[in-house]
Amino acid sequence: MVLASKSRVEKCANIVLAGNSRTYRGLSPVEFEKILGGTAVNAGFSNGTYSKEYCDYLETLFDEDDTTRNILVAGITHNALCDLNRSNGFTSALKKSKESTLTGEQQQQTEEYNRALESLVAVYCSKQKEKR
Repeated sequence: MVLASKSRVEKCANIVLAGNSRTYRGLSPVEFEKILGGTAVNAGFSNGTYSKEYCDYLETLFDEDDTTRNILVAGITHNALCDLNRSNGFTSALKKSKESTLTGEQQQQTEEYNRALESLVAVYCSKQKEKR
């Protein structure tokens, strides 16, 4: 459910790392923050493609209240640019976050977990803003 939660994070960064598993597993937001300053988020997904839905999601990650310039680091591979409509890590996570087949108790636990995760992300983002 972590990836499903990741697909719902919004307005938390001025550096967005986008792409497929090479980005997801290979780029560290912490290193980008050290070098460029600001707040970074890794928005890479396994088998990800640059579909319209994914590009729209990437736009939601930038913090509109932050006056720091926005930076998009796009991991480009052949697979990320081809067959944009195929199922991939992002579309799967998005689908799971929207429609769940969990029992009532499991759904409640998942929602509590997601709220806690979103709170942690919000705290992290606010602490990063304080550092600037």
